[in-house]
Amino acid sequence: MIELEWNVFLYDGCRSKAEPRKFNIFDNINFRERVEELLATPELTREEIEEEVRAAARWQFWSRCQYEFILLSWPTGEKETGYKMDVFEQLEMNWDRFIDYIWIYYCFRDYIEEDEE
Repeated sequence: MIELEWNVFLYDGCRSKAEPRKFNIFDNINFRERVEELLATPELTREEIEEEVRAAARWQFWSRCQYEFILLSWPTGEKETGYKMDVFEQLEMNWDRFIDYIWIYYCFRDYIEEDEE
């Protein structure tokens, strides 16, 4: 099993105490399974992985209300409407580092899997 972790902020209004929390995007089973499929595919290029990961991340996290929240300054002004941000936008802020993280795992997956046994 993959032990990848990449955290973003998520406002979870479904819990009894609605508050921002840290969210590991690999906890999303659909996204994690797609990345696991990619990591199990031999001879992919970094560009192919990046393209597939971007498509999977967009599908799961882009403009879905459960992965969106509004940022406001503090204290707020009268006319301030805030800025809507989603998990995909947070990924894009560090996209190259995120893909490097997955690419390193891809390149060394055989060694990493041996260490886990």
